[in-house]
Amino acid sequence: MMPSLHARELPLRKMMSEEYVFCIPNFQRAYSWSTEQAGDLLDDLFTEIDEYDPECPVDAMRPYFFGSVILVRMPNAPEADVIDGQQRLTTLTMLISLLRDIETDQATAAALHDLVHARGNPLVGTSDRFRLTLRPRDNDFFAAFVQAPGATCTVPDDSAEPAGDDNILRNLVFMRKALQALSPKRRQRLTMFVVERCYFVVITAADRSTAYRIFSVINSRGLNLSTSDLIKAEIVSSLPDEQAEAMACEWERIEGALGRAGFESLLHHTLFAHTGRRVKSILTDFQSLVPNGIGREAFVADILIPYASIYDYLINQKASLERDSGSLFVLQSFDFNEWIGPALRILNNCKERALHTEFLEKLERLCFYLLLRRDYTGSRLARFGKIVDTLAAGENVLQDGSPLDLSDAERQELRGLLYSPAISATRVQLPIMLKLELLLSGASGLPAPEDLHVDKFATRRAPAAGRALTVGVRSDKDILNGLGNLVLVRRRRSLATIRETAVERRERLMGHDASEPFATSVSLLDAEGDVTERLEQREAAFLERLCSHWQL
Repeated sequence: MMPSLHARELPLRKMMSEEYVFCIPNFQRAYSWSTEQAGDLLDDLFTEIDEYDPECPVDAMRPYFFGSVILVRMPNAPEADVIDGQQRLTTLTMLISLLRDIETDQATAAALHDLVHARGNPLVGTSDRFRLTLRPRDNDFFAAFVQAPGATCTVPDDSAEPAGDDNILRNLVFMRKALQALSPKRRQRLTMFVVERCYFVVITAADRSTAYRIFSVINSRGLNLSTSDLIKAEIVSSLPDEQAEAMACEWERIEGALGRAGFESLLHHTLFAHTGRRVKSILTDFQSLVPNGIGREAFVADILIPYASIYDYLINQKASLERDSGSLFVLQSFDFNEWIGPALRILNNCKERALHTEFLEKLERLCFYLLLRRDYTGSRLARFGKIVDTLAAGENVLQDGSPLDLSDAERQELRGLLYSPAISATRVQLPIMLKLELLLSGASGLPAPEDLHVDKFATRRAPAAGRALTVGVRSDKDILNGLGNLVLVRRRRSLATIRETAVERRERLMGHDASEPFATSVSLLDAEGDVTERLEQREAAFLERLCSHWQL
């Protein structure tokens, strides 16, 4: 009986032998190596060869390790699913095919082709087949233009910049040029070195669950499977081929639209939206959630696909300003994002735009409350988790007294926090000024939060020459660090100078916006000298507006 896990070291010629026929499963992503990575591989091989005298026998050279591959393979069967290592196996198949097609010696070319192509044996019931099969959507092209004898010669040089993102074509042309530039003798040594002295550590598991547990034992040059790859494998592995293919395509469409990091973030927030608990491991939490509650197909069709669209909206600043009251735009400026999980679920469940706006406004108020309280991550997650629990129970999260709402005591506390030094904390300044700007102007053309910052309008003391914007006795605590002294500034503004006059400072902060200033800055356009009273009035107006809007 074959053990559940087996590892051994094999040269490439043994890897590409009758013992193995490799298949890239549907859940694997497309071939992703760039010409830079293919070039690094060739450079490594050339460096190894060039360390030895040209007359040194290849079998006297030290071995070169390609790293590990992780396979799922049944005992006594050559067929093996590639869990990790597909990028290197694909690139090496391309390299061997190129060497085969450039080779002028027919016997050598035939031997190289045997590394790419397995001959059928009627005595054991096998037919001719290639030793590496890519995903169905890639395999026909790979077989026709890489693996078939002479195929690599048919690809024109101008394929280096194809219309699509076809890394196979780019690397094929790139490596062909590099190999054609070699002398016949050096190319022969490269061929022998790759076949005889290049090794893999082949890790074979009898089942996928074992392979997943060891997937972190990764090679030094491959592109690792991400958590999303493994979850995709969990979903498609139990489906019929046609459904698995459709599901994998839809998964990759979403991942392509959001990017790998964005997609992982979507999975994280999706899990929180359905568990209400801190996500410790996306993979582990998914494996717990889906089999015990939501079915695999339902997870993709009913949750992941609609959530992807909502997630894109939640992080898209332009869309958020155009489609809601501005609350979402402000939420995007916070330095925490645990609010996304509940937002995904409520916006998916509720189709009425007016209720979307009400939810986002209440969520924004709650986030300001947590921000001003300086609640840590665990405390925020606990509060947002209660919102998720309310949604899971089928209760109306918009009703008074829900975890999304603020109690009378919390409203009183928030009002007190607005009138405290907490309002001037650095992490609070941009969200609060954006909120005020939207309340005063309703602007839909604000720059993205990352293109804005907050500066202080008045300075501590006047320079030797010229009049500065100053305040009186209550400078430090009550005025200079207060809400009334904060202004929104576009990041293109220059830095302050040491001897800055009132006119110079006003011009630096707001001069370029004089024709269309921020609504929060209009009252300061003509300010100079001692502006204590004006800043106090401005602060009072700001706080009154916030308290009124948030019903405090």
